[in-house]
Amino acid sequence: MSKTSATLNYFRHELPRKIRDAPDNLRLATIGAWRGRERGMAVFAGVFLASLVITTVLSYGVGLSQVFFEESLENNIFDAKVEFNKPPAEGTDGWTNNTTTLIEVCDEFTDMEEFSDCTVVYGKKGIHGQFTFGNEDVWMALPLGVKDINSSDQLRNWETKDIWDYEYNNGPPISDERAISFLGPGAFDGVLADRLSENIIYERGSWASPEDVETKRGVYIPSDVASKAGAEAGDSLERLEFAYTVESALDIDSEDCEGEIYNSREVEHCQVIMVVENLTILGIYDPWPQGNPTLAANPIYATWSVLNETQRTTLVDYDHFYFGLTLERSLLPTTSTADASDWLEDLSMKVQDKEFADGEVEIYYVDIVGGTIDFLEIFLGLIQAFDYVIMVPIVVLSLSVLIYGLILSLEQRRREISIHRVIGATAKDLRGMVLLELAVVSFVAWVAGYLLAMAAVPVVLASVGFMKFEALGFNVDPALSFGATLFTAITTLGLALLFGRARTRDFMELEIDEGVSRVQKVAKPKVWLHWTLFLVGSLGAIDTYLEMNGSEDGILTNWFVEGLINVFGPFMLWIGGALLLGKIGAAGPRIMQFFFSRTPLLSDVKRGLKGSGSTESVNRLAVIMLLTLSIVTLAAVQGYTGTQVDEVTADLQVGSDLQVVTNQNYSATEIESMIQEISDNEVTALAVTVPTISLIPSGGEALTAYVLLDEGEDVLRWFPQAIPGDDTSAALDAYREGGFSAGEDAAYAMDLWGSGRKGGDDYGDILLSESSSNTEDVEFIWEDKSYNWTTQSVDVAEYNTTLRYIGVHEFVPGVPEDLMSTSVVIGESGYRELVGDNRVDNLFSNNWIVKVDGVEGEDLTALKNNIEADERFNSTIDWETAHDAVERNGGLIFGTPGLLSLQFIVASVAAVASAFVFLSLVLNQRQKELAVLQAIGASPNQIIRLVLFEILSIVIVSMALGILLGMGLALSFNGLFNVFGFIFQILGSDTTSAIDRQLVWPWFELALVALAVFAAVVTALLVTTRKALKSDLASVLKGE
Repeated sequence: MSKTSATLNYFRHELPRKIRDAPDNLRLATIGAWRGRERGMAVFAGVFLASLVITTVLSYGVGLSQVFFEESLENNIFDAKVEFNKPPAEGTDGWTNNTTTLIEVCDEFTDMEEFSDCTVVYGKKGIHGQFTFGNEDVWMALPLGVKDINSSDQLRNWETKDIWDYEYNNGPPISDERAISFLGPGAFDGVLADRLSENIIYERGSWASPEDVETKRGVYIPSDVASKAGAEAGDSLERLEFAYTVESALDIDSEDCEGEIYNSREVEHCQVIMVVENLTILGIYDPWPQGNPTLAANPIYATWSVLNETQRTTLVDYDHFYFGLTLERSLLPTTSTADASDWLEDLSMKVQDKEFADGEVEIYYVDIVGGTIDFLEIFLGLIQAFDYVIMVPIVVLSLSVLIYGLILSLEQRRREISIHRVIGATAKDLRGMVLLELAVVSFVAWVAGYLLAMAAVPVVLASVGFMKFEALGFNVDPALSFGATLFTAITTLGLALLFGRARTRDFMELEIDEGVSRVQKVAKPKVWLHWTLFLVGSLGAIDTYLEMNGSEDGILTNWFVEGLINVFGPFMLWIGGALLLGKIGAAGPRIMQFFFSRTPLLSDVKRGLKGSGSTESVNRLAVIMLLTLSIVTLAAVQGYTGTQVDEVTADLQVGSDLQVVTNQNYSATEIESMIQEISDNEVTALAVTVPTISLIPSGGEALTAYVLLDEGEDVLRWFPQAIPGDDTSAALDAYREGGFSAGEDAAYAMDLWGSGRKGGDDYGDILLSESSSNTEDVEFIWEDKSYNWTTQSVDVAEYNTTLRYIGVHEFVPGVPEDLMSTSVVIGESGYRELVGDNRVDNLFSNNWIVKVDGVEGEDLTALKNNIEADERFNSTIDWETAHDAVERNGGLIFGTPGLLSLQFIVASVAAVASAFVFLSLVLNQRQKELAVLQAIGASPNQIIRLVLFEILSIVIVSMALGILLGMGLALSFNGLFNVFGFIFQILGSDTTSAIDRQLVWPWFELALVALAVFAAVVTALLVTTRKALKSDLASVLKGE
């Protein structure tokens, strides 16, 4: 009964009073917070930093999903595909091969507000159900496969080997042939025309109007096919043959097939040839990334008007037909994939329920955009997991600053709270006063951090390298949902208020004299736990260091244990190291005194150094310095390492500034002259090729050998990982002096050291000297084969040379990496011995790697475009474009460049701000101690020197230890990158996984941050100490 009465009393009297007094209390709390703004700065800094980091991490995930979604939409030509509900068959309904009816159905789709365009497509067969591996039609749905093109143009080579081969990586490998798709008139105007025209290469054609494409009987071919054939826009094609599939089964009797049997994945397909004639190439396009597997990727596009009515009917009868639709994307929600999925699901149900052609046509709706979202949600989950993991240190740092800031701020009020209790204030009123002031400061800090995070996320997503940003090309709205916003408030405001309430309650429980005299009981830390974390975490750093320096397995040989250590080790090392090394940082004055005690600098302040300040506050300051500087070091090292990996990856792909493929063989001099001729500026070009030759090692099988010509040292962009050892000049000298290297598989085949498969020390990135026990002389034979027209037989002349084995290679810049493991690399001297000086001095090739002096950046890309437009060249890749692609891929897939840049900036600012704010509070706590020193005769100069030496000793030692811990953390994080790099390599999305992450140590940037922190510390010390010395001595000593 009494409990009920108390509840009623609260609602009748106390609650209305609190509501009535709330505005006044809030005003007083705001005034109090402003007056105590110096102590409130620690709380503000902690809450602001925590709000900024946590909000950024969450909104980054939102923004990343938008970026991926927008990019995936850019890669989609069709947003939806509509098939007949069932495969066409004689005697069944729900389908039609009447062209007029099919166009009418397309018009019915575009009458719906959700669709902006529609076209009829004759192409890949339908699957009439969901794309799952249990659906048999998935394995039967072949595209229309191109078989042959005939042209009377003698400059074109449509007979090039493998010209119609194409690797599909967006679904089951049911076909390896280039497809062709015939598009209706809807594809040549409106939205579809806009999308299809985007990839037409500049000055290599254009996307024609419906009338022009029908009149000219136009086709469009992908650039890789055009390069192999040497084709250009405007070429005439007399005849194009393609195959359509009439039947698919596990076993087809060849006598029952009116065409030819095509085998694919244990399924047989009966295919019949269809021919179209008198075509014109109207354009050449850059291939799109392969998209939805229900569509044929990057086909030859042709207008349906090149098919006669009988051919169209036949293709529909055999299910080579669908409608291609585009969505009205202005209606599609892009703020989140969840909203987009809901909208698309509603549309799918609406379309399936609709009747078409008065019920004559029954359709099956394939949501291509929805399928993309399903993949993105899986893929983004892995990406965000990786990105969130690497953000753990900065989140922990922000929470540490928040907690330590609260502790220091509240400790400033311990005496105030105790005095209030002496004059009669209740514990309840005091708690309310402190918490309300804390809430005001925390709320302002949370809002400021939240708003800054919203502005920062688009910048983070625009990162294409460490501290390097480029525009995304579309707007990103990283706004969080109400639930996510509430989460950031709970984890920052809630933590501040909960911790503040608990800390204030502890003060209330102190005896009054205990509070006035500033005595505080401190719990004993669990040092054993700190050591355990530090030692276990160190295993990952040691393992990475050993592997980076030649060890194959490091110290962790069990892959499962190594994986666990690589994932959790960095954080164990960081936390354990900060707590242990923080004690050493706090002992900085004693360490520095040991080295400088006899110097004149300290001769008159030694006694002061033996005094003690707030030990806990000093420990916290040391830990904060350790945490911030370790994160700065981690972010800088891994950020610049990632930048180097991107650059080396581009070096590997291109080889130098340019790599060109020509239509016919040219000499180096001719290539150099052509590029100088094409360039608008005066440039110096130096070209080199990497010839190949088939060599037979003594007693072995034939191997492909790549030849390093002497000019390659100046042209190719070498890096230590490519060839044996870490000194590229020494390795290239060894090649010139008759050495050869082997890939791991080739070394194993020739029974040479270095394959890593024989156990023991059979592994290492070492340039073998002539005195090494692992080097060997190997005799190679080259068979020069020529056709003898007299005897009508092949004559074989054998030439041999002996080369010295110098170690294992991994790459040659500009040569596809997947070919290197099974090959050998020889120098020019060995090549001359085999083929003769005349052949080497008059070397012709159609593939050249070119160094162009005086051209870089956008000018290099412009030069590449001009070369591609020249009919003498088939294809060109330039370093700048390749590098941009690698950077953008890394930035969007991993998100590490932007997040590491954010870590570096936030940790640097946190280091400077924390040093200033925390030191100000620590020295405020020591005002009475400084007053005592002043009272017993210490001069202001002595006190300033004492404080400077003591605090700077703590900061300098802590900063040095923080950088050292950051170096270990960077090593340990390399293992974490390897784990996730392996996952992304399996998914086929990591273009840089072949390059070792050799850590880059950016000492200049670290020195700048350290100097900024040092300047902030000195400023804070001078300002606060001079302020303390100007205080009234008697008032300070009395504690007023």
